[in-house]
Amino acid sequence: MSQSGDGDQNNKPRKRNASDTEDRSNNKNRPAKKQNTRSDTKKRPVGRPPLNKSKGSVTSGEDNSSKTGPDSELLAPADSTDKDDQSLSMVKTTKHECTPAEEAYLWDKSRIAQYQDNALKMYGILTRAEYNEALQGLINTPSWDSEDENPGFTSNLVVHCDIKRQSEIQRLERSLRKHLSSSDGENDCLDDLQLRNVYKDTQISGVPTLYYAVYSRDVKKVEKWLREGADPNLASDMSAVLIDTVPGQCAFPVKTLPVIAFAALLEEPKIVRTLLSFGARSSVIPSVLRLPYIKPQIVQLKSWEAVRREFLDKVTTNEDTEWCNDVMFNRLRKCMNLSMRYDLHRGDTFKVTERHKQFAKSPRWDCSPLFRARFDIIGQEYGLKKLLNHVLMMTEKPDKGLKPTVLLFAGPSGHGKTELAKQMERYLGVPFHSENMASVKREDEFFGPHKPYNGWERGSPVNNFLASNNGRRCIVLLDEVEKTGIDIRNALLVPFERGATLSDRRGGNPSMDISKVIWILATNALDSAIMRFYEDNKPITPQLMAKEGQEFVVKMRRTLHGAFGAAFTSRIDLIVPFFPFSPDEQAVLADLEIGERKIQFKQPISLDPENRKLVGNIKLRTEKDYKVCRVVARGYMVEEGVRSIKREVDNLEKEIFDQYLDASEKTITEEDQKNEIEYTLKADKIQGIIMVNVGKATPRQD
Repeated sequence: MSQSGDGDQNNKPRKRNASDTEDRSNNKNRPAKKQNTRSDTKKRPVGRPPLNKSKGSVTSGEDNSSKTGPDSELLAPADSTDKDDQSLSMVKTTKHECTPAEEAYLWDKSRIAQYQDNALKMYGILTRAEYNEALQGLINTPSWDSEDENPGFTSNLVVHCDIKRQSEIQRLERSLRKHLSSSDGENDCLDDLQLRNVYKDTQISGVPTLYYAVYSRDVKKVEKWLREGADPNLASDMSAVLIDTVPGQCAFPVKTLPVIAFAALLEEPKIVRTLLSFGARSSVIPSVLRLPYIKPQIVQLKSWEAVRREFLDKVTTNEDTEWCNDVMFNRLRKCMNLSMRYDLHRGDTFKVTERHKQFAKSPRWDCSPLFRARFDIIGQEYGLKKLLNHVLMMTEKPDKGLKPTVLLFAGPSGHGKTELAKQMERYLGVPFHSENMASVKREDEFFGPHKPYNGWERGSPVNNFLASNNGRRCIVLLDEVEKTGIDIRNALLVPFERGATLSDRRGGNPSMDISKVIWILATNALDSAIMRFYEDNKPITPQLMAKEGQEFVVKMRRTLHGAFGAAFTSRIDLIVPFFPFSPDEQAVLADLEIGERKIQFKQPISLDPENRKLVGNIKLRTEKDYKVCRVVARGYMVEEGVRSIKREVDNLEKEIFDQYLDASEKTITEEDQKNEIEYTLKADKIQGIIMVNVGKATPRQD
């Protein structure tokens, strides 16, 4: 057991000097470290969170063997839920080993054990049922308005309000306004407060209200705060409001906590992704916990001492992660799932620079929200960057006489073509129309018949969409465009031309302005060329595409000449290739699908006949997620893309349902509504199967 001293005069605690070197005279077994002579060497932070004396915690210099045993550590592996697997949790240490006093100050195993399993809770936040009951009581009292000034009421309102309802948004903003304060906090005046933002500039108990929005676990609510200007890189003192759920325990030993780390500790990967898409820095999460994303370094460390040394050498000395103490470090170990690690990796590697942002904030067209799409698409980094750069170039073109933008998304089905088109609609905030060209055989079916032919007054979906968005920016997706005939391709030559206009086939506007239309053509016509390039050059990396990308695009365009003709192909502005998913990306897709099932299974059981839900209150866990997801990803088929991954997870869902159905012969009762059961997915890589282990029922936490 590591101690700060054992009384031996020849074995005194070692201390670090300003150059981060150790006194090695008393420990010849430790490898010598090089002297760091740099003048800007970071010193280790000092100070430690308070211990909870009521629970038998001891200072680092006191022996706690009565609690843990003299030769063992307490914390189980982060990626294991098997309590019999003690490969890391029971690492032996010598009785005479000494830990330098400063290191013991930063890494205290009794403190880590004390908080390793306790759930996070924000002080004063009611359960949904308690909130609804309290709210109903307030509504029925004449002092309703005065209650809005209560910080406890406002914090619960942030967590539980439904932002889809305008009336609740108005109530929320009215309540938040009570907590506005000016920048200096002393010279508040009406004009100053009116200029300030109720989402960005409000705090409750010293904590920005964005933290309460994150605590609600509502992605749309977090997006609302961020769109209104809340800072995704907030780091606030949470010591006054963050408590654990074990009665009698004190507040969590945390002071400054980045909001993205708070979302990770709550095990909310979608909120982490949202914060990253708005510009949160992934570097505040220790890299040892998230890189490489498929199997992070923390998993590869073979001993508890190696974990401790990594924390002391890399985490406490890094300016971005110095907020992370021993307790939070070890809790994050258990919370970081594969898809979360991938998103953090994406934030590291797919950068949006200040110059990108400057171009996107055009007076003609603010397309900056489109940068968020990089977190909604797995893989396809080359195509995404080409698309984003092309859109930024469009912001510099004059609107008058503009050529409609014609984009071609090419690649196997199920690899993100349609999804990216939908994300463009979402983030650009423009009208969107989709047309499956496999069912359109003639030009008059596409644009509508000319007058006086039968049905001319009804037009067509495409004609009517363009007429209703005359002169406006909008998106038209033509899916499976390779299935169109020469008749329709010739009809599209004019709409794809510079300064293009069309006449409304219903007899309306004879000269519709379609110059701002973004046409997206999705096709499988280049599948063989893309697959051949992928097989010859995988893995597809930015370095590879920087050398080979331009030549590959020329080859794809030549292939299109044969499929669509030169006249049609010459009007295509950008070809965006979609490659097959790499093995690691396949595993991420599997984790995302499993994550969706976790949400479904976690929903409460309902015996109400009108809202019956008998399968629920299930806490689904994955043991060593990278192993589980790689086994699931074995079912990946390039021809089907993500659909093949979904099918494998559907089969896993059926297995869980079978276990749930066979768990008891008794009917599901109100007693079952009060408990939850943990189901654990574990990979057997030899047999290539996923085993489902069912745990015991425990009281459900709202």
